[in-house]
Amino acid sequence: AGAAAAWEDAGGGGAPGRNYLTNPNMVHAQRYIDLTGNKTVAVAAGANVYTLDRWKVVSTSTAAFSVSSDTSSLPAGVSHSMKVDITTADSSIAAGEHYEIEQRIEGFHCGAFSLGLAGATTVAISFWARSLATGIHCVSLSNSASNRSYVFEYTIASADTWEYFTQAVALDTTGTWLLTNGTGLRVRWSMGTGSNFHGTKDSWEGANDFASSSQVNAVASTGQFGLAAAKLEIGSSATAFRYSPAEAAADWNQCLRSFERFRATYSLNSYMVVGYGQSTTLFKTYFHYHDKRVQPSMTTSADTDLLVTQPSGSNAATGKVFTDTFVDRSRFDIADTGAGYTAGEPGLLYISGGQNPDNFIDISAEI
Repeated sequence: AGAAAAWEDAGGGGAPGRNYLTNPNMVHAQRYIDLTGNKTVAVAAGANVYTLDRWKVVSTSTAAFSVSSDTSSLPAGVSHSMKVDITTADSSIAAGEHYEIEQRIEGFHCGAFSLGLAGATTVAISFWARSLATGIHCVSLSNSASNRSYVFEYTIASADTWEYFTQAVALDTTGTWLLTNGTGLRVRWSMGTGSNFHGTKDSWEGANDFASSSQVNAVASTGQFGLAAAKLEIGSSATAFRYSPAEAAADWNQCLRSFERFRATYSLNSYMVVGYGQSTTLFKTYFHYHDKRVQPSMTTSADTDLLVTQPSGSNAATGKVFTDTFVDRSRFDIADTGAGYTAGEPGLLYISGGQNPDNFIDISAEI
């Protein structure tokens, strides 16, 4: 309870107008930023992928997507949107298939909702959306165990046109809801849902429902689905979307709590950490990053994208196999047992590739 309270206080608790969604402005996209500033992440058929920071796009069958942070043709007052380009369509969604955009809100941020209690609060959800498919679309809320869910509908009146929607939802007074660093509340925008995941609208149910039976197939043809200025706040009425510098800074820290990418961009050796040659066959260093939600994992684009240089220049340039050992939520110990090092001599571990943004180190603690 103490940790949860601390996070609530740090984030503003139940302050009026507080947005409980992270990266609601769709501006942060660490997973791909090329040299011209384009931000695109591919979601293959059948993949379940984080795209823009904290936003996951799910495909369970043949539809595939390209997701970007877009700045073109936006509603007034909106600076960025999530543009989901449907690159491979699915014209016939089977019963067990579904496609959606999802955000998982960490349990530490959900204390003010009183989920599962008699005093559960009401929240207002607001957003801009556009779809090639006119008709009824759905948003759902659910718990971590996926055995409590709520579906509401919104109607796209004009194809490929931004429209604004709001909905008040009285939160669940039963069920099990996490208040830890796991998933406290899922919010999902359906782009197409099979009958196995259809539920009754405007009602909490003991099931994992993503949509009502009226949900249209928004991935039936190639084109775009868009989401912008998404907000979830306490109260029965939506307030204006805002993204002040202070809110932007706090939002960025929440993105880094789940994921952080270090990449080779804009300079020859864009990210370097100091280490030392413990022997002629062992180089060691500590790799530091922002404090993560849980013990993270470390992955690299390729072992050959990480290089070490020492003043003597005697280190091996190829054949490196880096291993990482978790130390705490903000540090890994990294070692290479290859040959060619100078014992006792300092060195620099760096991401190779010059200005190649595809060379990176990922630190992930995503829910």
